Amino acid sequence: AGAADRAGRIPKKRKARAPAAAADADDGTPLNFLSQVFSALLRYDDLASEAGQHAQVPAPVFDVLRRWGCTTECCATPFNATLPDYCSPFLDTDAFFGSHGSFFAFEPAEGNFELNPPFTLSSDVVARHVARLLDAAERGGRPLAFTLIHSFAHVGTVRSGGCARFARRELRLEGGAHYYREGSKARAVVRAFVPPNPSVVVFLSTTAGARAWPVTDALVDDVQAAFAWPRVDGAAAASDEARGAP
Repeated sequence: AGAADRAGRIPKKRKARAPAAAADADDGTPLNFLSQVFSALLRYDDLASEAGQHAQVPAPVFDVLRRWGCTTECCATPFNATLPDYCSPFLDTDAFFGSHGSFFAFEPAEGNFELNPPFTLSSDVVARHVARLLDAAERGGRPLAFTLIHSFAHVGTVRSGGCARFARRELRLEGGAHYYREGSKARAVVRAFVPPNPSVVVFLSTTAGARAWPVTDALVDDVQAAFAWPRVDGAAAASDEARGAP
């Protein structure tokens, strides 16, 4: 199954076994699980008023990146994580659902990661952390790659900062011609959000990362096609991206 079949659901993967519940709910669901879900919902509902926090990358894009070798989302939640591994803001509530916790406390030495930070978050903070990780991996000769997806207004911090020497390719997505998933709520039907302003996809990697996961023309074309709006292919029209879309 593709990523579109899994997106927007609380992952079943957990980092540690949860304590056994004393009793079950009426439908047989362990009460401890329900308490954990409720705690996480309270946290994320408090963030829901900031629209810039919740523009999620479409599932077809994740399918492309996953086939390329990407395994981990750096900025997700238990309610919208799509790839097998993910980071999220709140370790205390989210670790139960498999989260590594905050991306800014995450120190991967190698691997292939998708990074779509909240647009309300300072791009300088993101770029500095990514540049530090890439620099350490480069000095150690390790393969490390990030696919950074952000508002085009923030691309200057990547072009001029410590990330610049690791940039392999850059893809501009024009405003009105690409879309995100609306991710502010845990929805049964996910709606599309079409931004009026351009976005950018920057492929960053160490020397070893560029060899392990080469950024080919075909990859860039597939990412652009997966982001494209309006959706014209039959598979996308049947997916949860298209149902309820404006």
